[in-house]
Amino acid sequence: NIFANIAVLSVSSVCHIKKKKELMSDQNARQLIINDLDTNFIVDAGAGSGKTTSIVNRIFALLLKPVSFEHIVVITFTNKSAEELKQRIYEEFDTRLKDETLSQDKKKYLILCHENISQMFIGTIHSFSSEILKAFPIEAGLNFNFKTLDENEAKILKDEAWQEYLNNLFVSKKDKIEIFHKYNFKLDDIKKFFEKINQNSDIDFPTDEINEPDTKIFYKKCAEFLDANKNEICSGPVDSFTEWAQNRDDNANTKKKAQWILEIDKLEIKVTKWPDRKIAKKIKDNFEFFIEKYFELFLSDIRAYLYKEVIKIAKDAVIFYQKYKRQKNVIDFSDILLKTSILLKQNIEARNYFKDKYKYFFVDEFQDTDPLQTDIITSLA
Repeated sequence: NIFANIAVLSVSSVCHIKKKKELMSDQNARQLIINDLDTNFIVDAGAGSGKTTSIVNRIFALLLKPVSFEHIVVITFTNKSAEELKQRIYEEFDTRLKDETLSQDKKKYLILCHENISQMFIGTIHSFSSEILKAFPIEAGLNFNFKTLDENEAKILKDEAWQEYLNNLFVSKKDKIEIFHKYNFKLDDIKKFFEKINQNSDIDFPTDEINEPDTKIFYKKCAEFLDANKNEICSGPVDSFTEWAQNRDDNANTKKKAQWILEIDKLEIKVTKWPDRKIAKKIKDNFEFFIEKYFELFLSDIRAYLYKEVIKIAKDAVIFYQKYKRQKNVIDFSDILLKTSILLKQNIEARNYFKDKYKYFFVDEFQDTDPLQTDIITSLA
């Protein structure tokens, strides 16, 4: 466990903690980063505290130990950060090579390191994971010549797959489409769930087994309410509420009744427009009570039922999209981390290969590392 014997250093603060909570000065913390190369550190550093300098100094301390470049991995949050760090390392080489007190042997060694700096990985977690997948594509369930889509390419392919999936759905599961139409649920909203699940494919989206609410029962409740307040409603002005009441159709089919019921959510009784405000207030109070006691419960049941159906469709669409990508021999950004994590967890050969190859890890902006990215790092570190 990488966190079992870890030291936490707080740079640019009053005190710092390591193992038995011994207090250290800021300078002591900085020296530990450079000199204690066999301890795992989490460094809590504010902006401008010299965090990047400490990373560069620790890298050079490893090189002078000596540790081969190819054993070092530096994970940055962005590609821009990676390029900036590489530049800092090159600048540090220039500074050290100008040191007149440096022995010839060390100078020759640093020149050799400078020439081989490309062997050290510096980049984002996605770039690092891509290198792992390229080394073990078959074991990761990919072909040798797979392509990683950029953001625009992935969006285009995802839209194509979604549209094809919808076309198939209209043919094979037309009854499911009718359910969404019945309750005025837009298919574009399902696409949002599809994209969210695809983006977070390592997370489960559980649903309860909920039956469709009985529209007939609630329609009966609406009819009873309107009949009980019929005289008062007839005396009211033409507004959204009275028009809704007049549009009641006991002979309508279930779909139309459901859509009529759902209009309740948009209704408004404007007391000031009624000839008799006392009657208007009575109707409004009765209607609000009716909504609170019956409609909110009915609406909640519909939402729970639709959520279950939406998640089922969205998950099915994600599976279709995964097959769609396999057919075209491509992966997107969401695949890179998940496939890498699964590979390192399930394939001992791959995991041991990279554990032997990579000995020292630096993770910049660790607080922004999500659980899936942490899984990849801790599988090797």
